[in-house]
Amino acid sequence: MLVDFNQAVVVKYQNDRLEEKAAPKTINEEVGFLLRILGEPGDLIRLHLRKKKRLKLKTREVIGKAYSEDEKQRMLEEAAKERSPHIYLALTLALNAGMRDGEIKRLTWAQIRFDKKYLAVGRAKTAGGEGRTIPLNSALFAVFSDYVE
Repeated sequence: MLVDFNQAVVVKYQNDRLEEKAAPKTINEEVGFLLRILGEPGDLIRLHLRKKKRLKLKTREVIGKAYSEDEKQRMLEEAAKERSPHIYLALTLALNAGMRDGEIKRLTWAQIRFDKKYLAVGRAKTAGGEGRTIPLNSALFAVFSDYVE
């Protein structure tokens, strides 16, 4: 019930979810959503928790993960088993070209120069990223060539 909802309930919920192995970011989003639903009482609870620095759980700021060669190989093997050949191609691009997912999704055949073995990035996150060229290494060139055939 709304009258039973207070700061202690929120903290207990956070701790219970952590024990369930939920990610801190997920818990923060759940708590934020719940407090917004409560309206004014939720705003008061939010203020009190923020003062005590208990509103948001610390999240890891992982920029990325370097995969081992074994992990890369397993991912490629699983992608090759999929019905869609696009998955294997996209994964090979991601592992070999250093492109963002949005750049991979917007890639067109016109951006790939087989004769010179490079691809040109179209629209990118930053102005400096647009139009940059990425050389096709042997793995990428082979996958693109097989895909075209």
